[in-house]
Amino acid sequence: MPVEPGLIGMYVITVRTSRCLVYCKDGRRTGTHERIGFDFLGCTFRPREIVRRDGSMGTGFTPALSRLSMTAMRQTMRRHKLHHRSDWTLADLARAMEPHVRGWMAYYCRFRGSEFQSGANHLDRIIVRWAMRKVRRLRGHRRRVVIGPPRRTSRASTDR
Repeated sequence: MPVEPGLIGMYVITVRTSRCLVYCKDGRRTGTHERIGFDFLGCTFRPREIVRRDGSMGTGFTPALSRLSMTAMRQTMRRHKLHHRSDWTLADLARAMEPHVRGWMAYYCRFRGSEFQSGANHLDRIIVRWAMRKVRRLRGHRRRVVIGPPRRTSRASTDR
C-alpha cells in the first residue's frame, strides 16, 4: 500500500479538511490571492515588512509566532496560577517559569522575536499581580509595582 511522503511514523491532525494553495506574496510576487498565509509548527507564515540586506524596506514572506501558539503560552501561564502563589519568593516564580520561557524564546524568537513581546508583557502583568498580593503596601497600586518607588538623589548632585 503506498504511503504519502512525510506521513511515515507520525500522525497528521488537520483543522481544515480541504487542502489549499497558499500564495507566498512578497516584494517580487505582488499578485492577489484568496490565501496569503498559513500556520505550520506554531508559526504563521505570511507577508511582513522586512529590512533587506542593503538596508531598504520591503515585503517578505516570513514566519512568526502564531495566535494559537500565543494562546497556548498564555494558558500555560494561567494554569500555573502564579499570581496566587503569595507564599513564593521572586526566585521561586523564576524557577517555576524559567524552563517554559527559555523554550518559548529559543523556538519562537528564532525568526521574529518582536512577535513574542505580547507574551512577555502577559508574564509581566502576572508578576505585577503577584507582587500586589505579596507586598501589602503595593495592594491596589499597580503603578508602584511597575515603575517602582521614586529615586532619591543626593543634594550634592542636584546643586551643581
